[in-house]
Amino acid sequence: YDGEIAFTDEHIAKIEQHLKQLGPWDETLIVITADHGEEFLEHGGWWHGKTLYEEQIAVPLLVKWPKNQVVAPPRADDHPARHKDVVPTILARAGAPIPPAMQGRDLAVPFAERSDAERMHYAEEDHEGNVLRAIRTKEWKLIEANEGNPRGLAPVELFAIDRDRGEKQNVADTEPAVTAEMREHADAQGQLAASQAVEQGEQAKLTREECEKLRVLGYVEDCDSVN
Repeated sequence: YDGEIAFTDEHIAKIEQHLKQLGPWDETLIVITADHGEEFLEHGGWWHGKTLYEEQIAVPLLVKWPKNQVVAPPRADDHPARHKDVVPTILARAGAPIPPAMQGRDLAVPFAERSDAERMHYAEEDHEGNVLRAIRTKEWKLIEANEGNPRGLAPVELFAIDRDRGEKQNVADTEPAVTAEMREHADAQGQLAASQAVEQGEQAKLTREECEKLRVLGYVEDCDSVN
């Protein structure tokens, strides 16, 4: 891993040097991120792809903004960005339209202007019999796993992520109201994603009742078009 980091760092430096030599460095948007992290026994396992703990899904995101094009947002340490925000950000800087079916939000939009739903971070996993989902706010993180999963994960875990960054103390039993609220938002995120499938994908149809639940939680503005 140390070797891979050194290799990547060296070649990113070469790209930077080359762009500066050619001239377009100041006008270039550069986004560097990762697809996943790795587990090193933080929660009793190795490798990746079988849990949704932070060591696996909280990955680096570095953005070099084009000079004078946008006011660069502050560091996102206190409000993590989402992978699905990356493509809308790139399209916006390129002046290309963002397809209506595309999920995510331009990262240049100030965090304070995002809706409560857009400030939450949703993740899913279905690998080797481990079917998981997680949702996180600034204060809380809920992880749900299928019963009898091969990884041996608890069916429900709730962490006070602002105080328990290592996700060591499961407080689902002592915070039932928070667990229920987070589960509602996880349901809403999944339903919303299914109803806004990418173009040419098969879209799931929301019932009026489902749409009203999403509206109350702030995920849709109205349900007039839903039968």
